[in-house]
Amino acid sequence: MWSVDTDSATEWRIRKDEHFDKMIQSRLVQRVANLVVEVVEKPGYQQINSSNRSVGTSGVTSAVDVPQYGEGACDTFTSQEEFQEAEYVVDWSTLTVIPEADQDGEATAIVDEDIVFEAMGFKAADERAQEAAERAIPVIPPEVQNDMDEAGINVDDTEPTEPVLDWDRDNPDMMVGTVYPTMTDFRMAVRQHAIVHEFELGTEKSDKTRFRGFGKATGCPWKIRARTQDDGSVRVQINSVTHKCASRSRVIGTMANQAWVAERAIPLLKRKSGMGASDVKEALENKYNIHINYQTVWYGRQRAADKLFGKWDDSFDWLYKFKAEVEMRSPSSVVEIGTVQIGDTVYFSRFFWAFRGSIEGFLGGCRPYLSIDSTALNGQWNGHMPAALALDGHNWMFPVAFGFFLTQRQRIIGYGS
Repeated sequence: MWSVDTDSATEWRIRKDEHFDKMIQSRLVQRVANLVVEVVEKPGYQQINSSNRSVGTSGVTSAVDVPQYGEGACDTFTSQEEFQEAEYVVDWSTLTVIPEADQDGEATAIVDEDIVFEAMGFKAADERAQEAAERAIPVIPPEVQNDMDEAGINVDDTEPTEPVLDWDRDNPDMMVGTVYPTMTDFRMAVRQHAIVHEFELGTEKSDKTRFRGFGKATGCPWKIRARTQDDGSVRVQINSVTHKCASRSRVIGTMANQAWVAERAIPLLKRKSGMGASDVKEALENKYNIHINYQTVWYGRQRAADKLFGKWDDSFDWLYKFKAEVEMRSPSSVVEIGTVQIGDTVYFSRFFWAFRGSIEGFLGGCRPYLSIDSTALNGQWNGHMPAALALDGHNWMFPVAFGFFLTQRQRIIGYGS
């Protein structure tokens, strides 16, 4: 059994009692439900020839005026006796045997196929089916139809072993029936769809379960509807593909938000990790023919870098775990972390480490000489990175110890853990 939306040409399969109950609950106000039922022949099935076909109506729907049908009318029989009497009996005397004059020996009986078709009741069944197909669909009031468009039933129609395929992130498909893993992925895809097709997307409603979008250009009839399914995926339910929007690359550039820039910057940073915001901005504007604000690109690139390489703030939280791991793997190494406490908050101040291999190498094979220098740290965390170097027997520089200290204090969240 399927519940069918005749306006958007979509359907939701009803596989469980819970699905049927949801459908009934969603149609209580409208009292209208379009159903498609697949009849399966089971053992013991017997075909009957009955002209007593009508539309079934429930006796509890007294508010619905159905003058042409009686209460509780349906296509069935009320007793086993009626079923026995209505069972179709083939009149074998109407079947004509056509003799073949050119055959020798035992005669072969060949029956007229048209007569057999009609005698077995198949012709009458075809006529009834054609009559039902030509029956006019009742007109649904506009206000009821609008509610039906938004009342799609969430049906778990995905097999557990069926994977959710990836989609084209440069030109995503927005046709009815397309499935996306999550609502976040769908929002990103529909934004990319608007940028590629050069129109401005408006959002009428967007939450965890529904998305309703439209073309913001004056007079544009385009709209899109998507809904979350029971398995968490998001399915496109309505997409009127006709657009009446002029290309406005400058306007749609405002739709390229930080999340959109971050997703497009990830492959750029994978190829060149040191790519700056200006280079990312130039690459995206050339590829998608839009103008993006520099600040949006800067924050979007930062999001992409955090996703690929981790956040700078998190590295401070891992310092004590790094110290414990070094001391466990390489005993006799020296790792010192300097902090300052202001009120209840602990801030990082400086850091020093010397590995056991560097200490033993300096004592066993280097001249008794240390050279100390530092380099300035530029960027988000300003400070200095000092290093102590020695000279080995080949007059090569030998690293002994490193450290760094910041002029801007950074809070340590994981202190003492």
